[in-house]
Amino acid sequence: MPACPAELIQSASGGQVQRQSCTGSDNRSVIRIIRDHNRLNGLWFCAVEFGVVALVCLGLAAFFAAHGAFWLAILGLGIAVNCLPIVWLAIQSIRAGDRDIGLRAMLRREVRAQAQRDVPTMQRDTLILSGATLLPFVVAAVVLLEVGRPSAGT
Repeated sequence: MPACPAELIQSASGGQVQRQSCTGSDNRSVIRIIRDHNRLNGLWFCAVEFGVVALVCLGLAAFFAAHGAFWLAILGLGIAVNCLPIVWLAIQSIRAGDRDIGLRAMLRREVRAQAQRDVPTMQRDTLILSGATLLPFVVAAVVLLEVGRPSAGT
């Protein structure tokens, strides 16, 4: 199985850049994009960031539902549901002992340059994930479809 270009991992000792092998074969999947995003930005950071966004959106959905704005409630609920796979995959990676790079390391020019060489689709993937997260239920639905597919990049 080839190494995933996006599996660039910052070593905790010595600051050397290492690779971690792929766990799936479909490098274009949304699951793969989420895993790459989480590892580049930091597993804990992504779990907390998207967890907070989900809670805020759930709160807004409840507020809108209580005030009769059901379309806005559905929008808030859909965005919250889209955050859950990102949190779930980050927690899954943390439990598996996966390493990450994290935002602090990405501030270093050499780490950013290496990440861009190893993940040439990083900007495109970020736009895909950001846009899809804002479309109610899209990320969650695609991840569920991919989980049901054999070797879906999980």
